Amino acid sequence: MNILKETVQAASAPSPEDFQNVFNTVACAEIYPYSSTLRLDSGELVWHLDEVDKCAGVPKTPYQSSKWQMNVPIYYFVGENDPATPVWMAHRHFNRQNNSQQLLVEVLEAGHNPLLAGLSDCSAKIWNQILRNEGDLSVSLSSCKLKSRIKTR
Repeated sequence: MNILKETVQAASAPSPEDFQNVFNTVACAEIYPYSSTLRLDSGELVWHLDEVDKCAGVPKTPYQSSKWQMNVPIYYFVGENDPATPVWMAHRHFNRQNNSQQLLVEVLEAGHNPLLAGLSDCSAKIWNQILRNEGDLSVSLSSCKLKSRIKTR
């Protein structure tokens, strides 16, 4: 069975093992070339290569957002301190999408999933503004406790 078919089948009714396989397939192709684990080392999160390479046998075809252009508005919310999705990755995707109206919000002092965690005090305002297609989020973001930087295209 080919890897794509296995991935689609696993995503439709994932067991913990299936979920790990789907994660590894995506992570090995898009995020890191070798199997690694994020660990706390002397108070800092550090990537360590795993003893067993979970990426062995997984095709290392990097995702290229420039080949998958979107024609709908794209909103990026990225935390300044996100070890899972670093800021540079969001900027990379943002810079390669040329057909869409885009807004990238870099939330200072936030980690992963900043719209849910870091901006929880103002996320309802942000979502309402997005759903009403009201454009510039600077007013909603100015009411948040955590500050942010905005980039548009």
